[in-house]
Amino acid sequence: SRRDMWRVISKMISGTKRNNLGVLIPNTSIILTTHNMEECEALCSRIGIMTNGKLRCIGSAQRLKNRFGKGFQVEMKVKGPTTSDEDTIKISQFLLKEALSCAAEVDVFSPSPFRISPKLCTTVSTANTFIHLEDTLSTLNTLTGNDSLSSVIKANDKHGHPIYKAATSEIGLSIDTLATFCAHELRVNALKTFMHQHYCNNVVVRERQDSKIRFEVGLDGVNIGSLFGLIETHKAALWLADYGVSQTSLEQVFNTKVSESFSSGAGDELPNFQ
Repeated sequence: SRRDMWRVISKMISGTKRNNLGVLIPNTSIILTTHNMEECEALCSRIGIMTNGKLRCIGSAQRLKNRFGKGFQVEMKVKGPTTSDEDTIKISQFLLKEALSCAAEVDVFSPSPFRISPKLCTTVSTANTFIHLEDTLSTLNTLTGNDSLSSVIKANDKHGHPIYKAATSEIGLSIDTLATFCAHELRVNALKTFMHQHYCNNVVVRERQDSKIRFEVGLDGVNIGSLFGLIETHKAALWLADYGVSQTSLEQVFNTKVSESFSSGAGDELPNFQ
């Protein structure tokens, strides 16, 4: 039914008539308000994007893509770590070694930050060893040599919040859970580093949703064939589950302009009609 309506609207605007001066003009002009970018591309010869009641940009769909898209959209998804993955195993072993090493140094008369589940005390493993927040942060700094992981363990960080919540609980955070988190975040960080190493200042991270990351790679010196070839060659080493390369969509242009407006908080800035 939606496409039937599109056909009706298209017929209304596709015809022409002569005005009083005998000049051919479009039969009908239509102003359409919508959040459906597919609808815009199908029906509109000129598109304006408004945020906070202000017109931010205007032009044809292709012009908006070229003007504000700035290159290729590369969407990648890293594989979720499993306990049998090589990197997860190495991280688990390191974390357990650190936990037991620190636990051995704790005064027997002092409350230990490390806890071994009493039901499983005959076998110490990553599943029954728990640590709290302070030791989680120091262990992560030792693992990475910097604060790239520990800096996201915060109550207000959407990626680190589950770890923060567990580490601040009475029971603490299991080494298994921490190792899975570390493997996942290190894979994501490695992917970011990989893209920046190959495209330097020609790439930006536009969006991240858990294991999915969307990069924008500029057009300067880049073609879609070389981009596909580079990613395919390193797909296994980067732990990629899947990936895709495309031109910037009108939907992404719209989302970018909206996010820019809200992040800047500048409701009175002049629109960009270029």
